[in-house]
Amino acid sequence: MAADIGWNVFFADDDEDDAFLLEMALKIRQIGMLSSIMIFMFTGCQDPKTISLAYQRQVDCYLFKPASHDEWEQVLSHAICFAKNI
Repeated sequence: MAADIGWNVFFADDDEDDAFLLEMALKIRQIGMLSSIMIFMFTGCQDPKTISLAYQRQVDCYLFKPASHDEWEQVLSHAICFAKNI
């Protein structure tokens, strides 16, 4: 992505309290000017059906929750690089 173009990423957890925010992000994305918002979902679930459903609902990236702080930094770093290169 060009350096002069901004980008937005919405990170959502799969916890119950974040479910509402995820739903709102998916709805907001339907607004013309906000259609480029990327949605990344963090979860501990590795069920293939759940992963498939997330992508069917237009989640851009499905990320597994890491156990340690160092792993969190690495996952976030990779997610941001991914977002910048879409």
